[in-house]
Amino acid sequence: MAKADKTKSRYLVDLNEDREDRDKRGTDFFSDTPSQASDIAQIGYWEWNVEYERIYIDSTFKEILNLANQDNLDHLDDWRQIVYPEDVTRVVEQFKEELLNQSSKFGIEFRIKDRDEKIRWLLLKGGVINSTRVVGICTDITLLRQYYEDLEKRAAEYSTILKNIPVGILLVDEKGIITAANDAFIKIMNIDPPDSLINVPITSMQPFIEAGIDKYFKELIEKDVKFDFESPIIKNFNDRQIYLHCRGMAVSSINKNNFMILFSDITNHRRLAEQFRQAQRLEAIGELAGGVAHDFNNILTVIQGASSFLLANIGKDHPAFENINQISKAAERAESLTRQLLAFSRRQMLQPKVLNMNELIKKMEITFKKLLGDTIDLQIVLKSEQGNVKADPNQVEQVMTNLIINARDAMPKGGRLTIETKNVILDDSYIKRRPMVKPGSYVMLAISDTGKGMEKDITTRIFEPFFTTKEKGKGTGMGLATVYGIVKQSDGYIWVYSEPDKGTTFKIYLPRIEEYTEPLEHPLISDASLKGSETILVVDDDEEVRNLVSEMLRFQGYTVLASPNASNALGIFEKYSSSIDLILTDVVMPQMSGPELIETLLSKHRGVKVLFMSGYTDNIIVKHGFLGDEGHFIQKPFSSTQLIQKIRIILDE
Repeated sequence: MAKADKTKSRYLVDLNEDREDRDKRGTDFFSDTPSQASDIAQIGYWEWNVEYERIYIDSTFKEILNLANQDNLDHLDDWRQIVYPEDVTRVVEQFKEELLNQSSKFGIEFRIKDRDEKIRWLLLKGGVINSTRVVGICTDITLLRQYYEDLEKRAAEYSTILKNIPVGILLVDEKGIITAANDAFIKIMNIDPPDSLINVPITSMQPFIEAGIDKYFKELIEKDVKFDFESPIIKNFNDRQIYLHCRGMAVSSINKNNFMILFSDITNHRRLAEQFRQAQRLEAIGELAGGVAHDFNNILTVIQGASSFLLANIGKDHPAFENINQISKAAERAESLTRQLLAFSRRQMLQPKVLNMNELIKKMEITFKKLLGDTIDLQIVLKSEQGNVKADPNQVEQVMTNLIINARDAMPKGGRLTIETKNVILDDSYIKRRPMVKPGSYVMLAISDTGKGMEKDITTRIFEPFFTTKEKGKGTGMGLATVYGIVKQSDGYIWVYSEPDKGTTFKIYLPRIEEYTEPLEHPLISDASLKGSETILVVDDDEEVRNLVSEMLRFQGYTVLASPNASNALGIFEKYSSSIDLILTDVVMPQMSGPELIETLLSKHRGVKVLFMSGYTDNIIVKHGFLGDEGHFIQKPFSSTQLIQKIRIILDE
């Protein structure tokens, strides 16, 4: 390489100088060579003589470069060959800058390819001694670079994890000042802008004061007491009501205490738990209501049956006629109440049919308008191609009637009521909010009003029997309880959405089916003579009911065989099987139920006619069809006329 002028020699070194000249200078040149400790530590020495445009390296430097003793790097071209191509320009430019600035200390990191073609990192540290001399040391920092690269990689991975983790994280110093927050916390608390939290005292934030974190944090700082608790309902920075699970702990570092607080949004969890508790409460109330209604119906059967029996056998001019008539009417009112209890507890007997909600609503439109009066505007929005459902049409009519009456009472000054139907699919995203719902296709019936609405604490109890917000004497509190029971017994779901002064919406979801609709007309009761001469086996464990029913039947000319239980009835039937025309049996009895009795008899005697009676029909018996194809049903309480008509229809089939 041609010898450069002195100006250029400050930036580029010509390494063509004869090696012998270097050897002549040997001892003088290396008068500042590092000690033996430097050799052991693998710290190489280098010197650049700018005036003579020569560069020298010691044996340790050569070892670092993985060069043989005979190899030298006297020429700039030789250095260019071992410096990683992408680093050459940067290294040259930095040397220029250090020379121009006459830097007393500088450091340059760059990559090289050693003799084995391996990539390694070198650190050159040096200083400009004067205008002609630059000296320094060299060390291999390959492992150190790898270590820091691994640290950076891990830090990036941890940063990604913290960024994506769904748990909110706050870092707080020992003075309670927030130093960092992850994305999950920003999202949970809806903080905008995100950095507005930094350098803010945690005890000054209203949501944390509401949650009680300020008290727990004080104990964490002063006594190192970790905390782990669920907050009451609080408002985040968007005024959304949420529940938080908060955990706090100390995170120590060098000469400093820091604290980490973890936040989980458990709002959905708490709401689902509340839904589950509410369902359990309603289920428990239903069990109680069903049991009370069953026992009460047995009593009413005696009262109503005896009063109707007496009224049929005395004239209106009898002194006791009016009193007996009042007893009969009171029993009918009590019967209505027990039927509502049975509907709520899902223990009533349904007669489901395939029906179309749109057709049923159109059929009842005139009735709805009469119920609402002139001050309430009725709007009906029915989607075409509405799917069918399988439900008891009378019960569905009662559901809509009860909801409409409820809506009317919520709009004393008038308003608007909307009835809407449409096909919906409840998928996995919906079920996440309502885990008790089975996924699938449903028909939705929505009834909305513009009334005064309700508070949340009222909507959580709205379906409980005898719970009412109406004035004393203006409501029994059974209307919505009945609605709830009918919907649930029809394998459906009902939800209420309401806010004060914003109206109320009830949404009902019934399973959609593909079967064709059935006629909604109700069969006429036979006008045939109630008198009869057939033999009837009466089975009931309640003595009063059994005696009264037997008397009713005998009065109409029937022969009655009475039994207090199923075991006794089996013996009677074996003895008189050829003459028994019908078995009238209670459903729920100790030891052996009515359906079990009939199943035993039918295994030997086909064709026996059966009529079941009960104060309630257990949901399992009804749902799974244990009454059998031969079984008819009459609900207690019943009058003498109702019982005899039902028996006469069965016998005349």
